Amino acid sequence: MLTELMYCNAWTTYFKHVTPKRPSFAEYLSRQQLVENYVQQAASFGGKFRHILIAEAPYPRQEKSLEDWTYFYEHRALGTTPYFTQPYKVAKELLRFPRRTSSAHPLFNEVRKAIALTELAQAGMLLVDLFPFSIPYTTLLRKQLTQASETYNAVDWALTNNVLPFLQRLHARKLLDANCKVVLMAPPTIGDYILETSEIVFRQDGTWLKLNQSLNLRVVGSGMSGAHAPSAIRIREAFGLRKYSKVSRLFRGKAIT
Repeated sequence: MLTELMYCNAWTTYFKHVTPKRPSFAEYLSRQQLVENYVQQAASFGGKFRHILIAEAPYPRQEKSLEDWTYFYEHRALGTTPYFTQPYKVAKELLRFPRRTSSAHPLFNEVRKAIALTELAQAGMLLVDLFPFSIPYTTLLRKQLTQASETYNAVDWALTNNVLPFLQRLHARKLLDANCKVVLMAPPTIGDYILETSEIVFRQDGTWLKLNQSLNLRVVGSGMSGAHAPSAIRIREAFGLRKYSKVSRLFRGKAIT
């Protein structure tokens, strides 16, 4: 977890060229607690994370209505977003749960969102935000994150100081499967850079994030559609999963087949 000094220095160093004020550090800490709650829930099943998704950044919490928030790990955040619904669709297929459809908006109530998070944990799925800052999609910053000239140093910093330390901590807690794979859910500029250019990743017969001698996390591709939105089809293909596979026993000591 980042300290407040690291958080503030990163914003000043890599995002000083933009006009939005620095997102709240307290909000970052609140999100980290929600992530830890999810990790503990997954650990309670006695299994390990096998499918890791790396997204760009969370959307800020809505002050007027928590229900309109879209944060992945908050069961009270009921706003609909493909960054949740598409990985969840894949998780249900892994677990062979029937599709649940509803014309109501938001997609979930609090009980359903909580159940959905449990099902994602049972399927061994974990979403990690590349950047620790909550960023509105409509701001100049969000737009600049899709421009190569403004992105690369920030991505390298985020991989080194935010993503990899978090995964290292999970590995130390024995919560990462030895054969887990990483799929990117980020805009093309960021995704292509991580896959093809960044020196932070370790490459050997493919693209790998190497945490230590005992664990390699292979970055197997992008889960984004041609319209630059998360796609269950692309996520499934990138992970090499078959649609409606046999019931997952991942959290009972056996691998998904």
